[in-house]
Amino acid sequence: MTMGNSVWLGSGYRLRRAGRMLGWRLMISVVTLLVLVLVFEVGMRLLGLGKPDASLRGYDRGPVRYRADGSRQNPWTQGHTNVLRVAVIGDSVSNGAGVGKDDAYAQRLARLLNMNEGVPPAEVWLYAKGGTATYQQLRFLDLALQRQPHLVILGISLNDTEDWTRASQLRAWRDERLPRVPAPALARLLRHSRFLNWLYRRLETRRNLHAYLRHHQRLFDPEYSGWRRFVSALETFAARCAAADAQLVALIFPDLSQMEKPRYPLDFAHAQIHEALRAAQIPFLDYQADFAGKDPYRLTAVPGVDGHPNEIAHRIIAESLLEFLLANDLLDHAYLPRNRSGSERRFWESLSARMYDPVAAPTAPQEGPSLDEDLAGTPDPE
Repeated sequence: MTMGNSVWLGSGYRLRRAGRMLGWRLMISVVTLLVLVLVFEVGMRLLGLGKPDASLRGYDRGPVRYRADGSRQNPWTQGHTNVLRVAVIGDSVSNGAGVGKDDAYAQRLARLLNMNEGVPPAEVWLYAKGGTATYQQLRFLDLALQRQPHLVILGISLNDTEDWTRASQLRAWRDERLPRVPAPALARLLRHSRFLNWLYRRLETRRNLHAYLRHHQRLFDPEYSGWRRFVSALETFAARCAAADAQLVALIFPDLSQMEKPRYPLDFAHAQIHEALRAAQIPFLDYQADFAGKDPYRLTAVPGVDGHPNEIAHRIIAESLLEFLLANDLLDHAYLPRNRSGSERRFWESLSARMYDPVAAPTAPQEGPSLDEDLAGTPDPE
């Protein structure tokens, strides 16, 4: 046997040995992974964890929503000629998707504007439809201006830059934001394993978040046709309202499902809308500060399912809007409600401190709302 053959045989032996070692390590890794999956599976089943729950646990409303007849809307102005007329234009948020019509911010604003005696009564008319972009809402403006409003409020959601002349593209982008339906073989496996089902849903949630951000980056690309339509629509809104001697105000609604995160991911979209509104000389109120850090479970219509504002969020929208109009002299200060109280908040803060930090809390909670405050401005009982 020559020296070359000996070296070759030795090298072959070492390669076979290395291959066997690699095979053993790979087999050990696979067995270890299967044992870990089995441990997690048994643990999750014993603890009752990981079972998919598609029920609407956060849905706590009745099966139907009620709406007054047209002749019953704006009852405060019936029989009056000196009236403050307000038009609200927008999409599903302004239309009150997920809440009753009387709970949406337009009707809440109407109630706030009609709390005081001695001022012209106010009527608020709503022109809104879910799924419409701002450029499509110009037809609502035409209808609203027929009522000769003093104030026009334009609600803007972050998807109002969509271009529905390219509907198939939009539907594809939106579908990317939803969990993918697994292949039949994978679906059968996932149905029988809580751990793998849980892992699949976690991975899809992460993928959906990236798709969500990518969707908004597309919507706010300056070269995207929907953004150009949006900017043009703002200019048209401003011009038509100015010609009709109507004050135009824009509202910007953040994505409430993202507000609890340490860093809100859509700052870039808000900044771009601000720039467009300033260029069109439209006063605006951005609700990002009002909702920052607040729990989406307390603000959304169906937490984790429908991110539209719920009744609490619509109250915040209406009250902040009233304060904004007054602070910027866009509304007569006589409309500031005379009867108001902040004592409930003081009581809650004091009670919360006593419950969760008793060492630093006062010896007793401050008293709740006083009877005098609650009855202020009401006639004496006979």
